[in-house]
Amino acid sequence: MMSRRNELDEYLALPVVGIKDPLKWWTDNRTAYPNLAHMALDYLSIPGKCFMFAETQTKADKTL
Repeated sequence: MMSRRNELDEYLALPVVGIKDPLKWWTDNRTAYPNLAHMALDYLSIPGKCFMFAETQTKADKTL
């Protein structure tokens, strides 16, 4: 089993490539990077509307 630090180092050593579907990439690579994939899938599965509402709310709070 790879340590979390080694998992991150190995992932960061990969060449940068254009990925059209990050959810699919992390799903396909979850056995190679189990901890990173878990975090990435949690983050990427958050609906975009949640971020838009939070950003709108923050801007509205600043104008009051």
